[in-house]
Amino acid sequence: MMFIDPVTKALLLRDAIGNESAPLILMYHGTTPGNARPSSRYSTRASSFIDHLTLIKKYGWNTIRLRDLAGPNKLPPRSLAITFDDGYSNNYEGAYLPLVERGMCATWFIVTRDNERYAGWMDSKIEENRLLSHEQLGEMAAGGMEIGAHTCTHPDLTRIDRPAVSSEVAGSRAELEDMLGMAVTSFAYPFGRWNEMVVDVVRSAGFTLACGVRPGWVDTDSEPFLLRRITIFADDTPATFIRKLIFATNEANWKKMTRYLTERLMGSMRVGK
Repeated sequence: MMFIDPVTKALLLRDAIGNESAPLILMYHGTTPGNARPSSRYSTRASSFIDHLTLIKKYGWNTIRLRDLAGPNKLPPRSLAITFDDGYSNNYEGAYLPLVERGMCATWFIVTRDNERYAGWMDSKIEENRLLSHEQLGEMAAGGMEIGAHTCTHPDLTRIDRPAVSSEVAGSRAELEDMLGMAVTSFAYPFGRWNEMVVDVVRSAGFTLACGVRPGWVDTDSEPFLLRRITIFADDTPATFIRKLIFATNEANWKKMTRYLTERLMGSMRVGK
């Protein structure tokens, strides 16, 4: 049973959330089967991810695909884009199937050259690091998920020259579009690293949105190629997860929450004078 402390529950009230109208983007990586502890702090137990979906639905968040942020339709309050970087094979059973069962959606950022093999940029060749197959990606796209690009080989784009960046960025888009038979318009920077040249290449390659890893609320008007995301870690408790949604931060600990409540109390006292 998931435990959410009374203070966190109280913060879920509409008047306690400071920016409910702005969308949020969550960043996941692997979804380790069952209750097994992930080998990386950036991955999540599949059972924890299902708990997250339960909380998202229970407390009124609405899942969207990343491309919906650039769409013509107005998004509902508490819009939430769930994203997965790299495209680990355990996401198929640990994330895609649970999403479909609940009528929810998400976006995957795929490294194209290692499909159905171990992640080439990682030293450890363990099952957790195996990537999704072409067939699985095709099924996921047909099932309502968005497939975005994450380069061909997952390099640090800030450490290679412009022609190499262009090959990685445009090449991954072309490979995915050829594989899926549909437009690919969303991108995520490997390791969350970028500079002005990298952003310009991504824009020139025809993408409409791109994600970094800085936390915060989404602002597509001012930074469509530097969208902020909230990182989900292996040791996040259900209450921590909820506080991340409330504060749009990676650090949703009690110290931060206490500071927030103190500031609101002091603000109320000043207004009452």
